[in-house]
Amino acid sequence: FDVPLDRGNAVIAGRINTVNRNVNLPLVPRVQVLGDRIALFNTVINASSVYGGGTILVGGEYLGQGTTPTAQFTFADTNTRIRANGIGNTNGGRVIAWANNTTRFFGAINARAGNLGGNGGFIETSGKLSLDVSGIRINASSAFGSPGLWLVDPIDINISGAATSGGTFSIPTGLFSSDNISPTANILDTDIIATLNAGTDVILTTNQGSISGNGDINVNTILNINPPVSGATLSLLATRNININAAINSTGGFLNINLLTPTVGNVNITGAINTRGGNFAANLGGTFITSGSIATVGGNFTVNANNSFVATNSISTLSNTGNSGNINIRATNGSITTQDLRSSNTLIGGVAGSVTLNAPVGITVGTINSSRTGALLGAGNSIDITTNGLFRANNSLVNPPICAGASLCSYGNANSGKITIQHGGGIITPFVVGGATNNGTLGGIYSSGLLSSTTILVPPAVNSYFAGDTTIITAVPPPPIPPAPLPIEIFSLLRNPEAPPTPSPVVVGTPPTIESIEPFLDAVPEPQPIPPPSPIPILSPSPSPSLTTFPTPILEVFPLPVLLPSPNLTTAQFNQFTRDFQTGRSPLPLPEIIRPSEANTLCTQLNQLFSQDQNFEDFLCSEFSRD
Repeated sequence: FDVPLDRGNAVIAGRINTVNRNVNLPLVPRVQVLGDRIALFNTVINASSVYGGGTILVGGEYLGQGTTPTAQFTFADTNTRIRANGIGNTNGGRVIAWANNTTRFFGAINARAGNLGGNGGFIETSGKLSLDVSGIRINASSAFGSPGLWLVDPIDINISGAATSGGTFSIPTGLFSSDNISPTANILDTDIIATLNAGTDVILTTNQGSISGNGDINVNTILNINPPVSGATLSLLATRNININAAINSTGGFLNINLLTPTVGNVNITGAINTRGGNFAANLGGTFITSGSIATVGGNFTVNANNSFVATNSISTLSNTGNSGNINIRATNGSITTQDLRSSNTLIGGVAGSVTLNAPVGITVGTINSSRTGALLGAGNSIDITTNGLFRANNSLVNPPICAGASLCSYGNANSGKITIQHGGGIITPFVVGGATNNGTLGGIYSSGLLSSTTILVPPAVNSYFAGDTTIITAVPPPPIPPAPLPIEIFSLLRNPEAPPTPSPVVVGTPPTIESIEPFLDAVPEPQPIPPPSPIPILSPSPSPSLTTFPTPILEVFPLPVLLPSPNLTTAQFNQFTRDFQTGRSPLPLPEIIRPSEANTLCTQLNQLFSQDQNFEDFLCSEFSRD
């Protein structure tokens, strides 16, 4: 029964009945109300069945997905009733009210299980840009099976005592129009409470839309919930942050609370939370911060934070009517800082909950109590702490008496829990039990016995310390990983060049004889005279400018290097000496450089090289003759 199939306007004011009570007709009803703008006035749509509740789509499919045409605006007044209940022992059905722009649904939606069994159904009321569900009545409960679910999916959500303003439909200005669209849906606290009290789970989820909005969920008013004995679940799934600014309490059956921020969102809690046996679970991409106390009264407490965990108030899973819940806290890339953690138990024959803490940067607690004390038998539970940083327990327990003075206690009448602490003090910071100010516990550690006033030496003296059921492990940083070997192909590029041949030894300090240098002296050619320059022609006078003549440069002749007779006279000094003489500068006195005994030999050698320059010969010999 489709009204209508094409995209247009759909206005219904009446009854659509597709109920199937015939067990011989195995059909599950399906109703689609589709169009670009949909309005339901005093409308009743019934798709209940003995084969389970049917499917009713108003404005689109789940989250607007699939090929089903979607509406831009969906409206239902307070007198509209939609039913997709199971009959007998069958499950509830599916009801979707969707709009790409604005949904305002003020009527009642039921997707209950049959009265003889079955599970509750699924209900969604969502507006992609704006949502108003003030005064809505939701019921997807089950008397004998699992509760059904109500999903709300706007951009931002405030749970408060005031309804959403804006998004109204004004027929006089046309069939439909929207005014003052708000990305924040103000959902009445009374609507949430009534739905949970009826035994229907509630999921509030946000998305970051194309208009303003952050994808936050804010609980701004106290939620005192009285679920049935079978319990109920409140789930908050935010694109960004979840802020619980008021208390959430169960006064009846257990209340499960799930918090999820899958990307970088944080969870901030300032109100106290009591789940009365329900589980508290949070998975978030940011940091978990609570200043309100959290008590589960037997339910488990589990937090997985991508960054850090901070609790400035107590966290307790203590129960005196059943076994206590476990406490599991993981800060994947950060630290854990919390006050007292209590998973102890006082029930006769009861079992305490375990405590597991894991954070790479460091862990700081007040006290940890996972003991079971009291009359007759009972069991404590384990405490497991793992960190690459330092661990510190800042306080000491006062009660129960057997744990008094201890910072950590897992004692049990019948069985005590094991206590394992792995810390990152390494070879620098020892672990101190009793009076620790940096790494260790202020009080003792009590498992099957009391460990107190102990300083555990750092490795390599002690890597693991054992005392009864208590183990303290000191983690030592691993050695650095060596670089990967170079590929064989690169070795040919890294080979050193071949070593040069070793030169023949040179004897230094022994002057050569005349006979030894004569072959070299004979091989030196005598310097040739410089030819006179050609005469410069004299030009006849002419009116043109006269040419400027330049003197022909005199070529400077440098003597060829000779085998020096003394190691005290270097080749550079010899050459400098000859240059100074030829250019008219006072040469360096050779007698200050060479020994007098070598002067005659050198003088004879130089005379042969400069035999045509009498001035040089006279000056040189006169210089040597001084000595």
